[in-house]
Amino acid sequence: MAEILLQTKLFAPPKRPFLISRPHLITKLNEGLMGKLTLASAPAGFGKTTLISTWLNQLAATHKTAWLSLDESDNDPVRFFAYLIAALQTVETAVGQSLANTSQLPPAEVAMQLLLPEITAVSHPFILVLDDYHLINTPDIHKAIETLLTYSPPQMHLVIISRADPPFSLSKLRVRRQLTEIRARDLRFTPDEATEFLNQIMGLSLSPQEVSLLEKRTEGWIGGLQLAAHSLQMEADKTAFLTAFAGDDRYIADYLLEEVLASQPEAIQSFLLQSSILPRLSAPLCNAILERQDSQTILEFLEQSNLFIVPLDNRRQWYRYHHLFADLLRDRLEAASGSVRQLHQRASQWHIDNQQVQEAVEHALLAANYERAIALILDGAIEIFMGSRLLTLLPWWQKLPETLRTQNLTLLMMMAWAWLATGHLHESEQGLQMIEQALGSSTSALLTDIDKLEPGVRNGLIEVVAIRMSRQTGVSFNASERLTLCQRILPFLVPEETIYLFTPLFVLRPVALFNMGLSYQLMGQLETAVQAFTEAMEQARTFGNVHIVASSLGHLAEIQIEQGQLHQAADTCQRGLETLDALAGKSSPMSGLLHVQLGELFYEWGDWETAVHHYQEGIALAQPWQNKETLLPGYAGLARAYHALAQPQQAQEAQKAYAQLAGAELASAEPTSPQAQAVLPPAEVYTLVEPLSERELEVLSLIAEGLTNQEIALRLHLSLGTVKVHAHNIYGKLDVNGRTQAVAKARSLHLIES
Repeated sequence: MAEILLQTKLFAPPKRPFLISRPHLITKLNEGLMGKLTLASAPAGFGKTTLISTWLNQLAATHKTAWLSLDESDNDPVRFFAYLIAALQTVETAVGQSLANTSQLPPAEVAMQLLLPEITAVSHPFILVLDDYHLINTPDIHKAIETLLTYSPPQMHLVIISRADPPFSLSKLRVRRQLTEIRARDLRFTPDEATEFLNQIMGLSLSPQEVSLLEKRTEGWIGGLQLAAHSLQMEADKTAFLTAFAGDDRYIADYLLEEVLASQPEAIQSFLLQSSILPRLSAPLCNAILERQDSQTILEFLEQSNLFIVPLDNRRQWYRYHHLFADLLRDRLEAASGSVRQLHQRASQWHIDNQQVQEAVEHALLAANYERAIALILDGAIEIFMGSRLLTLLPWWQKLPETLRTQNLTLLMMMAWAWLATGHLHESEQGLQMIEQALGSSTSALLTDIDKLEPGVRNGLIEVVAIRMSRQTGVSFNASERLTLCQRILPFLVPEETIYLFTPLFVLRPVALFNMGLSYQLMGQLETAVQAFTEAMEQARTFGNVHIVASSLGHLAEIQIEQGQLHQAADTCQRGLETLDALAGKSSPMSGLLHVQLGELFYEWGDWETAVHHYQEGIALAQPWQNKETLLPGYAGLARAYHALAQPQQAQEAQKAYAQLAGAELASAEPTSPQAQAVLPPAEVYTLVEPLSERELEVLSLIAEGLTNQEIALRLHLSLGTVKVHAHNIYGKLDVNGRTQAVAKARSLHLIES
């Protein structure tokens, strides 16, 4: 089921017929166009959105506008960028082509860097507006927007409307005069503006003294004045009302809500209360949840009555309530009615019927219909995984009761894959252990008693071990055990096996073949490894598993490099990237390994700038899954390439990133600090920019024990030629000429025990 973008989020509020003219604020906003950012930051009800939309209407002849109204669900970076691109495409349709065919969104900051050239290519002046930005709390999105601010072209101006300041470096923008701020003190009505609003627009006949009293009690708060005006329109004794009108914003709002609702017909009161559960309203949606047919008439009445409803499009099909008004309506509904869950249930069904899965799940959760929510999540799982929407699953999981989370093994298995893919490895392993406990067995049984296991237990354990083998860090298997496991489970990974928890077993066949290749490679059986990786790649391509395709190609290139076939390895990487592009999987986190291998090759060929490019690409792609198999050599290679380019600061930053990922104490220490020198001697700080692999460390330890190459080959079940290749790599990385120097240098760097 394809997700449908809500076009109403891309509409600026239409021009209102009656507005207070605020030329001093319009002038300030116009002058701010010379800078990068306009920030309208004030509490609810201060008219931020109204002011900005009025200003943009006046600029329509010279500036196009890309408008995005945000909500809490936009904290998912995939959803955020989908809507951001859709908003930008209202001013230039070409924006977003760089991300159009990606199956896995790169990190938000990287995605923004890919968009920037397309944004810069827009030839005409335009304004990007992010409304209700206070609802965004995802750090990666904040970083992406700050990147946009830093590198935004002169023809673009960013406007952020928010109830709180965004976590950006606003002070730098102030110093550089790149920031225009509209605060509550700017937005408060002056006495003259309050008089015009109350007496001319709202039709009241208040004396200067009465206006002054109301203006002072509300401190110019536009929402409070609007609420007060509605109550005064229905009040016979205005003096008594004004005398009683007191208290802070919260109590004023509560009091006025009672007055406003009490003055409305019962049918309108009921409509307002029940429809308040909806972030966005349309007549068909309201008809469905309220079980009536006159919602369009009522919505038009509410708009004409200026009853805190905002049209979201020019055709008056979608609306929303003023946020504060909606909050208060919902509070009253919760206190007065037991039908809230039923309303959310109907809303969930309407969204399902209209192919809006995310909204359907969220209403099901609010209805406490957790079984329905789980069914919707599982039904939409393929769309969620293929669309890289996995971050959406995490808050949904937290809202489910503990009993349902642990009892539904299919859901738990889905979450184990999702946690794995989003870098939550501890949670993934906990989930797998819970599945093992529920199955009453562990993956060790696949090695000892696989033929005695019940099919349901056996196949569940097969998927558990497939996830564990897909992890590049944490739980691991030695090569022999990994190979044996794969050989044991391979006969069951066929279409005829119809019993499984989340993933059909035959889809896991490429995973097993890839891990067999990995085992053979670690054991030095390179020709057999090539065969396994090739078969894994071919079958993965059939299933559309771009991650295994990328990983298999990366290891094939690695073997070719180890065998000295450098140009063949480069061809493998390039053809691999083209294959992934054709499969719409060019941004798979696993394809980062291909870029790192290319980085290694171009470094060897002395093209260090191209090497840097590929290392950076590989790192960016590997970050979502925190794939250390790619990140560690990527950061090390990047440091080495920057060193060759005589860019010591960048080299040091790359080395620190490597140290942090590896868990070294150098992660938070300056190179010359006591902490750093406690780990490495002063002369050796940051000199080892190429890390030794796990296998190379094994070989180095045996060299230190005095074993010959032949003895090392027998001990590690490797060929003599492979041991010689490892030894050659070790000497090169340590910058030494032989065994004695290698052991001495390794001990000084604490790579082996003294």
